[in-house]
Formats: sequence, C-alpha cells, structure tokens
Amino acid sequence: GKQRAEVHQVELELGKQRAEVRQQEQVLQQRKTALQLEELEVGKQRADAQQRQAELQLQEQGLQRQQQAVAQQQQGVEQQQAELVQQQQELQQRQQGLEQQHKE
Repeated sequence: GKQRAEVHQVELELGKQRAEVRQQEQVLQQRKTALQLEELEVGKQRADAQQRQAELQLQEQGLQRQQQAVAQQQQGVEQQQAELVQQQQELQQRQQGLEQQHKE
C-alpha cells in the first residue's frame, strides 16, 4: 500500500510538471505570435517608408523638370529682350539717317 501511495505521489508530481510545461509552451507561443505581429508591423512601416521615398523622388523629379522649364522660358525672354534692343538700335539708326537727309 505504501508503494502504491508513493507511485501515486510521483504521478501527481509528473502531472503538475506536465501542466507547467504546457503553460510555459502557451506563454512561448503567445510571445512568438506577438513577435510575428511586431515583425509584420515593422515590415509594413518599412514598406510605407519606401513608398514615401518613392513619392518624394517623383516630386523631386517633377520639381527638376519645372526648374528646367523655367530656365528655358527665361532664356526665351532674354532672347526676346536682345531682339528688342537690336530693333531699337535699328530704328535709331534709321531715324539718324532721316535726320541726316533733312540736313542735306
């Protein structure tokens, strides 16, 4: 009878240990799940950051194109100004020529 009681005691201990191990496994599983969620979140944030970077690059390219367009327009305006100056000079020369004829 004594031996059977001891066996029963050992079985109880084992059962208790098994329950503890099961509990620890659950805790580990929960932690693993939490880490996986965190990993997903980090991945999502990284993807978002890459998306933002791509958008910024597009914006930058757009701005560079605008700048080039403005520079071209400026060149056009400067060319027109130069042409106007030339026309004015020609008009002055013609006027001077007419005045010269008057004098003669």
